[in-house]
Amino acid sequence: MMNCCVFNSILISLVMIVFSILFVRDSNEILYYSNHSTVIYVFAGYDQKIPPEYDLRGKYWEDQVDITYSRTFLVEHVSNGEFTVNGVLFKVIPENSLPYYDMKECIRFEASLRHFLQYHPLQKWFVKVIHDTYINISKFSVMLQELEHMYNPMKEIALAYNYFGSFPHGASYVFSNYAVRLFLKNIDIFQRYCNQSADDVAMRDFLKYLNINQSLFYDKRICIRVPEASKDKIPQSCPANFSQSSIRGMPCRVSEAAMLHMHKIPMTRVRNVLNNIPENFVVFWNPQFQYCAL
Repeated sequence: MMNCCVFNSILISLVMIVFSILFVRDSNEILYYSNHSTVIYVFAGYDQKIPPEYDLRGKYWEDQVDITYSRTFLVEHVSNGEFTVNGVLFKVIPENSLPYYDMKECIRFEASLRHFLQYHPLQKWFVKVIHDTYINISKFSVMLQELEHMYNPMKEIALAYNYFGSFPHGASYVFSNYAVRLFLKNIDIFQRYCNQSADDVAMRDFLKYLNINQSLFYDKRICIRVPEASKDKIPQSCPANFSQSSIRGMPCRVSEAAMLHMHKIPMTRVRNVLNNIPENFVVFWNPQFQYCAL
């Protein structure tokens, strides 16, 4: 009986050694096979004024994570001053800060990158959205899986975003862990650009400075703005000369989108708006916001 136990112990040890040789070559590789892989930072303003009857911050799309994807996504609610809404704490970053002015989001952007590496250094993906960006978690999960088939997020620059004319309006980004580390090494350059504009405009210039080909990472599943039919003029069909080659960025088919900037649409109306937009409806920029049906 003793010999059997010793044999089993030796066998288990051998299996663990073989596994480590085949699959775990360094600490980054360990993460690459983990389940809980993505951290989503939701930015909200300490001094934002949203009528309570329309305020869904903290429970806007987050219920999708709680129900199905709690082992895949972690949501960090952050702000320029600590507050609680709908039972959700938006914590201040940098930590222990007093409330501060940050309309351009330059301070919170850098602080969120540093928070990610301090508290989630082995997670694959950093995601930054603002309070009125709606995420379809099931589609977003597929989007990340496809991105991960092309890049190792621990060892390669990988991004996903779309843009408004010439910059990623709505400030919705996906960065690989490796990209976050690269950005922080050059954060002084980013801050120089950001202080002259805002974080989304600065990102365009920052990526150029880093010689990153931005067009490689445009993703049509990120909508930079979704209109509300009752307020925006929406053509019934796309113009005859409509062509994707003439459009800056990627036209976003709303029905297939993973991340949608729902600018100026009351949060309580968003799901109804999305449910009632035609399946062939697209959003694009050329040279201004345009909406049409393919």
